[in-house]
Amino acid sequence: VRDRWAVAFWDEFMRRPDVRQSRHCIRPEVSRSYTFGSEGTSSGQFFKTHLSKIKLNDVNVDWQAADLHVLSSASAFEEHLAAKLRDAVRTNIQDVDRLAGEGAELRIEYVDKTGYKTVADKFGLMLDEKEGIRRMSYRGVIPFTWKGCRVYLHTANWPGGLS
Repeated sequence: VRDRWAVAFWDEFMRRPDVRQSRHCIRPEVSRSYTFGSEGTSSGQFFKTHLSKIKLNDVNVDWQAADLHVLSSASAFEEHLAAKLRDAVRTNIQDVDRLAGEGAELRIEYVDKTGYKTVADKFGLMLDEKEGIRRMSYRGVIPFTWKGCRVYLHTANWPGGLS
């Protein structure tokens, strides 16, 4: 991709099917970078509502000691993520406040085209989708931390067998 790198909107460029070629990017959930101003190629499109709230990582990570086997292959990561979804308590946006608490793991299924906006609004998530991929999603699963608990938003499409 180096020889045809995007002049602007590199994140959208990286989502294009001809660039991804069915590959996925490993990215930290706590950003190692942040946007420090509202001016740029996007003209501050999401700065006030989302980007200004990005927090830099302030926790030291011992990568030598970290167990990264779930990142060794796509199948290992998918198995790990599917297990997290199976183990999480199923809930909905009406009950999530009651179930949320330090250390809880919750999952909320949403209907991709019609229900995502309601769920995204509840948690303050970005609504945009580029090349059929929602921000921070993998196979339609969007993991995030909210009120001290782990929440997994997911569609009915993946993984199979969730009830």
